[in-house]
Amino acid sequence: MTETTPEAHRAHNLFRFFFFVMYGGAAFLWPYISLFYSRQNLDGVQIGVLVSIGSGVALLVAPLWGRWSDRSPRPVRLLQIALLIAAAISLIIGMSQTFLWLFLLTIISGTASSALMPLTDALTLRLADREHYGSIRLWGSVGWAVTVLLAGWLIEKTTILVSFYGFAALLFLSMLLLFLIPARNVRFEHPDTPGQSGTVRALLSNRNLLALAGAACVWYFINAGIQSFEPLYLDQLGAGESVLGLYNTLRALVEIPVMLWADKLGRRHSPGLLIVLALVIRAAAGAAIVMSPTVPVIVMARAVDGISNAFMFVGIVVFIGQYAPNGQRSFAITIITITIMNLMKLLSGPFSGWVYEMFGAYWLYVIALGGYLIGLGVFSLIKNGKTKTIAVEQPA
Repeated sequence: MTETTPEAHRAHNLFRFFFFVMYGGAAFLWPYISLFYSRQNLDGVQIGVLVSIGSGVALLVAPLWGRWSDRSPRPVRLLQIALLIAAAISLIIGMSQTFLWLFLLTIISGTASSALMPLTDALTLRLADREHYGSIRLWGSVGWAVTVLLAGWLIEKTTILVSFYGFAALLFLSMLLLFLIPARNVRFEHPDTPGQSGTVRALLSNRNLLALAGAACVWYFINAGIQSFEPLYLDQLGAGESVLGLYNTLRALVEIPVMLWADKLGRRHSPGLLIVLALVIRAAAGAAIVMSPTVPVIVMARAVDGISNAFMFVGIVVFIGQYAPNGQRSFAITIITITIMNLMKLLSGPFSGWVYEMFGAYWLYVIALGGYLIGLGVFSLIKNGKTKTIAVEQPA
């Protein structure tokens, strides 16, 4: 564990505030975007296309952002460009009404937005040693938990356009905050294998990253199906809209202290342990729902999800930071957290919909329980736990 200088400590605190503001901006818009589409008189098919096109764009574009970030000696500027584009396009989307225009703008928005999370995570690894990632990332959950409630209240009191104004304003503020981070605090990584930076083939040759990708495929595929149809299942069980807001808030609040715990576990043991624990906890929550499919049990399971989410979020990024070759970490983060996630969303939708129509939402939980156990087995069997490279870093 590296010693933190006073200047580095100030940079860490600034980046914590950056996480708070950026995730707060996301909370202003994304939970309410379908409501905006509905109020623009779009039908269900059009709304579905607009929601899914973002996943398709991220699937294709996110790896390019990762490669640019790995090759750039100034990755902060790249993130600032993405933030500025996403903020500006959101304001134009808020003033648009026709489906075709919204479709085109959503493609541009998705191109920029797909860079925000992975480049922020990669920049955190460059700015701070891996042991501090969770203590920085938790401020994103704080920002989300605080802002999503504020945004809902403002939208109810005023207009849906407030979500776009808040999103743009907070992303613009995030972009400005990055100017305050001295370039010397952001480490530049020389690729271990020149000419091979940012290639899927190079990453597939790394058993640890291959194991992580396998576990991530299962995690994202199952979560996408549950997230899509659980609100409908809760409605069938007699839960109101307030229950949905309650368990989303509980999950975010639980994540906050657990990320600090995840930091300590990662330092004391390994980031791989965090991923194993995340899968085990999620499987246990799923088993509780399978045995007792009631509203209180589902709400409590989603609160417990805050623990598994925190372990998985911290575990994935720190695991990549530990095992990915130098010069490929941003690319690896975008592949695993964006490309795989959106690919699994696209594949999960039709399958989960078929299960829901044929057998009911309950069987999605049964499938999920088995899936988490499979993901645990895949991760445990493939990874070898050996660090492939040693970081070579110099100031940008």
